[in-house]
Amino acid sequence: MLEKLGKAEKAHTLRVLEYIDKDRDLDSSLKAELASFALVHDIGKAITKPSLAFKVAKVLFRLSSDAHCIAGCRAVWHLTHDKKLALRILKHHVKPNPDPFLDAFQKYDDKA
Repeated sequence: MLEKLGKAEKAHTLRVLEYIDKDRDLDSSLKAELASFALVHDIGKAITKPSLAFKVAKVLFRLSSDAHCIAGCRAVWHLTHDKKLALRILKHHVKPNPDPFLDAFQKYDDKA
């Protein structure tokens, strides 16, 4: 499914991975978990395929879009039945995030 992501989404994922990798304050197990999550957190965009116009409007008008979170959650649930991962994908844009893992992840996602 990752191959179906657009060029911009793939580049974003690589930047998130790069920021996680460069953070020397992370212990190796958390770094590995964050890196694995980085690969799938926007997988719903392979399904929703947001247009360039939507991406621009989202930035200009500070629109929130949960469509890719919902689509990603459903896809991961159907493929893996991993409830924890599916819910993290669903909630990865919630701010402030009550899940300490997602709260930590968001700083890399926002920076990328």
